[in-house]
Amino acid sequence: MQSGLGYGSANLVYAILTSLLHHLKQCDVGFNASFPEAMIYLPNKIFYYFAASLAVLNTIPGQCSAIVKDSNSGFDYQAGDVQSCVEAILTILENTDKLKVMKHHSRLQAENIYDRNILYSKYVALIEQV
Repeated sequence: MQSGLGYGSANLVYAILTSLLHHLKQCDVGFNASFPEAMIYLPNKIFYYFAASLAVLNTIPGQCSAIVKDSNSGFDYQAGDVQSCVEAILTILENTDKLKVMKHHSRLQAENIYDRNILYSKYVALIEQV
């Protein structure tokens, strides 16, 4: 008998992620939100949002904010500030052309930078150098 995560577990994870992406693709925007005092720097959900072509409304500073802003895949609003969140939502609702551009750029992030085939080959190259 085999113990630990096996082939069946990998299939389960794939099925869950496939279902998640199916549901995310029904949306226009992904909220990458946290509490102001949270010690979160780069959560995985942002990459699921990119894969599903969602514009990202982000509250997480630092690298996460830079990725969203530099890629033109969304924008920041102030964590814990309801008015700031409402303004971000209204900005999206009032500018559908901008939303389309952000969604397109979000998907480009997934395809050209964060695709696992691209990332894995970089990890392999790094490991081979060591």
